[in-house]
Amino acid sequence: MQESVRCAVRLPDIDPAWIGQPSADAAIRRWRLAIAEDAWTAVEEGVDLTVWMAAYQAVRDDLLAAVWTWAVPADLRAAAHYIRFGSGGRREDLLGSDLDNALLVDDEAVAEAVRPYLYNVIRVMHTFGCPPCDGFVMATNERWCGTLAQWEARIRHYFARPDWDHARFLYMMTDGRPLDDVSQWARLVSQVGEGIRASAFIRWEMAHLGIHRTVALGRFGQVRVRRAGGRACINIKEGLVTPLVHAIRLVSIAHGCPETETLARLRCLVENGVWKAKRAQALASALAFGWRLRLRAQAEAMLAGRPMTDEIDIDMLPSGWRDALLSHLQTAKELERWVCRQFPKPRGERL
Repeated sequence: MQESVRCAVRLPDIDPAWIGQPSADAAIRRWRLAIAEDAWTAVEEGVDLTVWMAAYQAVRDDLLAAVWTWAVPADLRAAAHYIRFGSGGRREDLLGSDLDNALLVDDEAVAEAVRPYLYNVIRVMHTFGCPPCDGFVMATNERWCGTLAQWEARIRHYFARPDWDHARFLYMMTDGRPLDDVSQWARLVSQVGEGIRASAFIRWEMAHLGIHRTVALGRFGQVRVRRAGGRACINIKEGLVTPLVHAIRLVSIAHGCPETETLARLRCLVENGVWKAKRAQALASALAFGWRLRLRAQAEAMLAGRPMTDEIDIDMLPSGWRDALLSHLQTAKELERWVCRQFPKPRGERL
């Protein structure tokens, strides 16, 4: 594996006049291909992925803000606050990242009034390569839209009935990042964090139902692959990136770190004396490698006109990358085991 090269990144610009214009589809397609070419070059030349991702995140955030402004009337924008979830909330979007989101609204009438405009936001963002969330974690779903009082009621309900779905919803909220400056969202996330820290059961759920045995490493230390058509494939998101993100998030919440970005959460854990810098660096390197493999696969698929995928054919990886993959999977597996030891199921607790 080559060393990362840290340099300035300038990505192709978006013309705001393209937004919502069917006649701009060809121009948008060329822009998306230019982004994919830039991503492929960054990966192959060893550009520091955190620098490239920061530049791409700025493009996506600016695009989302422009589409939100274009699609939603000003009076509704003032009363409806768009919350980015998932990788967008954590500032970790890649080419194929979907559009997880929620709304915090001033009153219930706003929720009903803004819903038709949300479909335009979804449609336009999709044309720019930001697909809707497969799991329907979107503000068009009533679960993810509400007033402050409704959100607080949901949070109380989720903690009162902490099945796995409700636990997942609570953890999702901790990744949320508002599009505008709305202090009420921070208040909600603070309530969630306090509740998780007070509930050993909900911490156990994430460790043992959400993280345990998710790293793509077999019992005897081999890369766990899915074989199809003579190919040995690994889903790099599910087998490396997501286990790291979820484990680091769990530990950071347990120790009161307020950050949403995974690397910032790592820094917080080091500053608070939870982990040594050496461990945090190994985890950051594993995460960056996972991002690099995902971005490479996504860019390659897009440039070839294929659907984007997180499936990696490990036999097709460049020389040295397979060894690096095994090493980083071992790092992730060590974290998985550590987290499961740290958050055991409390005695006598059951749903």
